[in-house]
Amino acid sequence: MAEFLPLLVRENELKAEDVLIARYGTWDGNSPNYNVKKKKILLEDHNGDEVSFVTPVVKAMSANINQEGVQTSYGKSQHILNISKQLPPAWNLGDNSLPYAPGNPNYFENLEKIVIKCMRTAFDDPNLFEKATEDAWDCVNIEAYEHPEEVAFKIFLSKANLPYNKNVWTIKKNTTKGKDTKQYITTVDIANVEHTGRFNIDKNALLSASIRLWPYYMSEKTYGVSASFSDAGVKIFHKGGHVTPCRSWNITDTCIVKAPPNVYVYDIRGGTFAIKTPVGTYNQPNIFSLTSGNNEKWLDDLSNLCAHFDTNGIECVYTSSDNVHTLSNINGNGMVYGQRYILTLKCIVVENVVQWEIINKFKI
Repeated sequence: MAEFLPLLVRENELKAEDVLIARYGTWDGNSPNYNVKKKKILLEDHNGDEVSFVTPVVKAMSANINQEGVQTSYGKSQHILNISKQLPPAWNLGDNSLPYAPGNPNYFENLEKIVIKCMRTAFDDPNLFEKATEDAWDCVNIEAYEHPEEVAFKIFLSKANLPYNKNVWTIKKNTTKGKDTKQYITTVDIANVEHTGRFNIDKNALLSASIRLWPYYMSEKTYGVSASFSDAGVKIFHKGGHVTPCRSWNITDTCIVKAPPNVYVYDIRGGTFAIKTPVGTYNQPNIFSLTSGNNEKWLDDLSNLCAHFDTNGIECVYTSSDNVHTLSNINGNGMVYGQRYILTLKCIVVENVVQWEIINKFKI
C-alpha cells in the first residue's frame, strides 16, 4: 500500500462540481474546427474532442423524451425536442437569485452560422456531397451571374435538411441503437442531479439542451445537418405544465440556491418548493400539529427535509415528541385556531429561517 499512497496526494484538488458546471456551461459562441475525415465533417475543439453546443435556458415548444418516442416516416422511433428560438424572460425572483443566467439573444444566430459553415465546407470540398453539389451547379447559368458559386451554394443549401426554421430548433435521437439497445436522454435538475425517467418534459418547460451537430449525406436528395442530443442531454429548470406540490418527496427533489443575503428553495421540477400536508390542527402561534397515525411516511420526509435544511445552515422549526409533531412559522392569515385543515405550503427562507406560506387550505 505504501507504493500507492503518493497517488492520493495532489497539488491541486479537483472538485466534481467544477466538472459538472463545465459540462452544462452554455456554448461561448466560438467557432469549432471543421475536420474532414473519411468524407465526414467533424466539429472539434482545440483538443480534438467533439464539440457539444449547450444552449442557454430555452422554452420547449413540444417534447417527447424518454417515453415511447415519435415514429418517423422510415420506421424509426425517436426522442424529439422542439425548442423556441425566442429566449424566455429572466427568472421572476430577479437576477441575483437566478438558478440560470439570461441567455445571449444572438445564440441561435451564431449556432446557425455553424450549420451554414458545415454546408459550405461540404459544398467546397469536391469529395463531399458530390452528386448534390453537381445538381446545384446544373441549375446555374454560369455566364449569367457575377458570382455563380454563391448562387449554386444557395440552391445547394435550399435543398438541405436543416434542424431549424424561423422560430424553432428541432433536436432528435433514435430511441434504439442497433437492433434492440434502448437509448435514453440524460436529464438532470438545476443542481446537476440526474433524474432520467423520473418525470416527463412538458410543453413550456424551461431547459438547457446539449446539442451535437452531425453533417450527413445519404443521397443527392437527402443530406444536411442533424441536431442530436449529446451525452450531457438536458438540464431541466422547469418541467413545464402544472407542478403539483409534493405529498411525498426525497431530499433530491429540492435545490437550495444561495444568493447572499437571500436563500431560495426550489423544486427540481420547477418553481419554489411546496408541500401538501395530511390533516392537522392549526394552533397558536402559527403552529401546525399532526399526530403519527397514518402519517409516518410524510413525517419522516418532513424530518429528513428539516435535517437537510439544518446541514445547509437554514433553520427549520420542527419538533417531534411522543405522538405529536409540530411545524412552526406557518403564515396562518385567515385560519382559525384549533381548527383542522389540509394545507398546501410554499417554502420561503427569511434570514436563514424557513417560513411556510399558505398557498391553499382545505377546512375539515
